[in-house]
Amino acid sequence: MIKYFLLLFVGVSLLSSCNKEERYSKRWMQKEVMSGEWQVSEITVDGVSETVIPTLRIDDCDIYADTCTGQWITGDNSADFIWQFQDKGKEFVLYRRDGADCCDFITDISEIQCYNYSGNYEVIKAKKKEMSFESNTTVGYEGSTVKLVLTRKE
Repeated sequence: MIKYFLLLFVGVSLLSSCNKEERYSKRWMQKEVMSGEWQVSEITVDGVSETVIPTLRIDDCDIYADTCTGQWITGDNSADFIWQFQDKGKEFVLYRRDGADCCDFITDISEIQCYNYSGNYEVIKAKKKEMSFESNTTVGYEGSTVKLVLTRKE
């Protein structure tokens, strides 16, 4: 009988727990407690740091019904992107939205960065105030290790 209740408790616990995609998405968008903005504290490509550091503003969305969006902001310029956590929170996808398909046609640093850093990232850390992602498959740096470290802007 004890084994039955233990098994039932474990099963209910597993079914009732939030999935990581939803949990990480809520942390990413969380505006009720803190700002919906993230300051990029580090962008590196094969260990070389980017000199122009953006802020990411995240829009609220229903992750199951909407295409979730945000803005990549540098100075007075911005570029729109779409984002999503996938694979039980192990993967983060960020892609520049709209605009030209190649950097040859754009001159705004926000658009260029957002385009080059678009890709599928492995989630390294997904805490309330800090997130970090790594990728070898970004659009602008295919085959190079790109690391993004973000801190929630308060």
